[in-house]
Amino acid sequence: MGCRSSKATATATVSPTRAPKQSNDSIDTSTTGTNHYSTTKTGRQIALKKVGEESFMSNLVQQNSGSITADYHIDESQPLGTGMTCTVKLITHRTSGKKYALKAIRLNRLQQDKIDDLRREIEIMKALDHPNIIKLYQTFEDHSYIYMVMELCTGGELFDRLADQQGSKFTEPKAADLITKMLSSLNYIHLRHVCHRDLKLENFIFENEKPDAEIKLIDFGLSKVYLEGQTMHNVLGTSYYVAPEVLAGSYGIECDLWGLGVLAYMMLSGQAPFSGDTDKEILKLVKIGKYDFLPKKAWRKISDDAQDFISKLLVQDPKDRMTASEALQHPWITNYRDQKLANDSTAQNSDELAHDVYDNLQSYRKFAKLKRAALIAIAYTLSQDDIEASRTQFERLDVAKNGFITLDQLRTVLESQDVSDAEVEKMFNDIDQDHSGTIDYSEFIAAAMQKRIYLDEERLHDAFHRLDVEGTGFLTVEGLTKILGGSFSPEEVRIHLFFF
Repeated sequence: MGCRSSKATATATVSPTRAPKQSNDSIDTSTTGTNHYSTTKTGRQIALKKVGEESFMSNLVQQNSGSITADYHIDESQPLGTGMTCTVKLITHRTSGKKYALKAIRLNRLQQDKIDDLRREIEIMKALDHPNIIKLYQTFEDHSYIYMVMELCTGGELFDRLADQQGSKFTEPKAADLITKMLSSLNYIHLRHVCHRDLKLENFIFENEKPDAEIKLIDFGLSKVYLEGQTMHNVLGTSYYVAPEVLAGSYGIECDLWGLGVLAYMMLSGQAPFSGDTDKEILKLVKIGKYDFLPKKAWRKISDDAQDFISKLLVQDPKDRMTASEALQHPWITNYRDQKLANDSTAQNSDELAHDVYDNLQSYRKFAKLKRAALIAIAYTLSQDDIEASRTQFERLDVAKNGFITLDQLRTVLESQDVSDAEVEKMFNDIDQDHSGTIDYSEFIAAAMQKRIYLDEERLHDAFHRLDVEGTGFLTVEGLTKILGGSFSPEEVRIHLFFF
């Protein structure tokens, strides 16, 4: 369900075929997702929320049946992107003045299976909370359209950013930095049993036009929630990026890693590893996995580690291909990650980081539980400018690049603060609002938020309306119990509401 950007994207060296998306499986995400359980070194169980499972974070994405124009002004002058069935437009919230991207999908042009795909895309996006994945904030639906109010990113596609580089390729340090973030988003969705199935240059965009802008994974229209060990069969994707096993009609999440290998090749060389004059010629090479590091002159300037990284992704047998987690531990990724931190003169040292994290978490846990929930509601919608320092801290703590922080990781960071294991665990439990055994991204941002940000009147107004799910103008026990998604019993909500 992607909408193409209105910006020109053709280049001489990287010209991915923009093949029409083909039909894919339809599933009921409320029944087929499964919790992913794992255990930390200390034996603590982690239970990640599945797609379609009610949780506080997913409930923060408001679903509305009223008119979208009552809340937002829609800029009709120039669409941000267009497609056969959808348009992306700039919208402005009438009260706060905050700008968003609006994806409007016309229902009367879709068959029922495509409408099911769209609803699945929404359910998947509601379950995701990661710094390098596009955010969905609200949905509206009337008899003609489904509207998705999303995070506004103004930096353009990775396709265009790549084309703008000298020689249509990134420097090796820049490519490694971007690919680390792309891998982190991929690792995060795979842990939640989501396979993207359409990785390509056009499906990564930049938050803004700054050279160091964050990169975001977008367009979950072809994504699928899968069971452990499940095989997918629908042949779909784009010729340059599609994995051999997808063409054979029997594949798993490994197909995403093949796509990432193609992207890494393109980002480092400005060329596609599998190229031809027609899709047929390209797919013939893909099926047999035939590629070379050409032109040799260009690849001589690229490190052996980078070429080894690509070679371990563009493996014809998916069983021998690196997973996202393994790719994040490849020497090419870890060496550049360490080098970037060492060269960053503004980065906090370990003691400073630990001190700030400890102070922030200590202050946060003193708040009543419902106030913490309100802070998470505020954190979920904050812009990059508001959270840049906190996001950097989160990325430092998330050493495994899973998109969340474990008790073990927090304990390691706070070792220098002379805090007992029992106290760290109690602190961790206070911040883990949804009892998943992890500190999620927005939970951490809420704990690190500055008072000047959360006391802003418009942000408080927005948080109140997200918690007021019944639209009564009051916070009720029933409404809060519903939005908290099982985090508290009605009796607990009643007690905490009394002291809120």
